Amino acid sequence: MTLTTFVRKNAFRNKRRTLLTMLSIAFPLLLLSFLMSIWRAFYGDDLRSEQSNQRLITRHRRV
Repeated sequence: MTLTTFVRKNAFRNKRRTLLTMLSIAFPLLLLSFLMSIWRAFYGDDLRSEQSNQRLITRHRRV
């Protein structure tokens, strides 16, 4: 019996425990990505360099 077969057999022996384990891993990852996206939405502008904050954008005037 290989290690992968052993892990697969024991992982699905108790379906409720497997489901709860997967949810306990997925929920913190989802929460972390959600909170990081909110943080970047509020404070993402601070990640730019000082030079990029001082640039001036100009457009050519239409005739």
